[in-house]
Amino acid sequence: MPDAVALRHLARALILGCCLAPHAAPATPSTYLADPEYLIDTWEAEDGLPENSATGIAFGPGGFLWFGTWNGLVRFDGVEFTVLRPDTSPGLPGPAIINLHADRRDRLWVSTGDGLATLHGSTWRPCGTGEGWVGSYVRTFSDCPDGEVLFTTFDGRILESAGDRVRELPRPPGEPDQGYLGAVDDQGRRWVAQNRFVGFLQNGRWIQVRDLPPSLPRAEVNCAPARGGGLWVLLGRELVLFQGTTEARTVTLPTHPGGVWSMKEDLQSNLWFCSFDSGLLRLASDGSIRRWNHTTGLRAQGIRALVEDTEGNLWVGTSGG
Repeated sequence: MPDAVALRHLARALILGCCLAPHAAPATPSTYLADPEYLIDTWEAEDGLPENSATGIAFGPGGFLWFGTWNGLVRFDGVEFTVLRPDTSPGLPGPAIINLHADRRDRLWVSTGDGLATLHGSTWRPCGTGEGWVGSYVRTFSDCPDGEVLFTTFDGRILESAGDRVRELPRPPGEPDQGYLGAVDDQGRRWVAQNRFVGFLQNGRWIQVRDLPPSLPRAEVNCAPARGGGLWVLLGRELVLFQGTTEARTVTLPTHPGGVWSMKEDLQSNLWFCSFDSGLLRLASDGSIRRWNHTTGLRAQGIRALVEDTEGNLWVGTSGG
């Protein structure tokens, strides 16, 4: 088991870039920055990481912090980093980690350049064609209320787990070769979003919730479950809260968040936008906007992943350390 105290007190930085922690506990990684609101701590290759990029972050099996890099899967116990590669962990399909996710059944899903697998306890299970997998690498993972997981792939497939197997769902409208972003709301609706279609699956049919302008850029569309129920959908500078087909709330952002890779609502109802070109943007619950990038504490402009721990610390994976 990881050292829980060490994990709480050392995990004060955005992994491979920095971690935003409310001004409180001490910071102990190699570098940190005192921000007006947060301590921004940084770990890099010199601290034992295989490289300075993070493709995904999850709190997963055993209570460890896990994150992916292009050169291995990393487990952090609050004290040291352990790097897993196929030669040391034979169930891991490949060293290049595309994405990862810890589900509600304590399974760690790991999408690699050489296939998909799960880690449950100490047991690896492959998830290939024999288990019903089709498609390429996983673009998004989303938890379902029943404990299963919704997947979208870079080549436009929509799948969901069914125990130790997976099944493909009907293809949504839109442009499948662009792929889709997936999410599951509090009612268990399976949603997908892209710049040509936003909607959810109902009785085997995809229901479109809004007509989209043809000029909407692909990189300015994203989605995330809302803590109060429903789903947030980003459409350019417009942020819409959908409750089923109803647009319950609309917010116009004062600035473009950039090319958004992922978004998340935290425990304080702040919305965070991870962009691959413009850093990390926060829409606070009071409506204020703030951005962090390489000029304000982060080591890179490209932000790919963000998770929040039980202490309110935000672990952020950057593309450049």
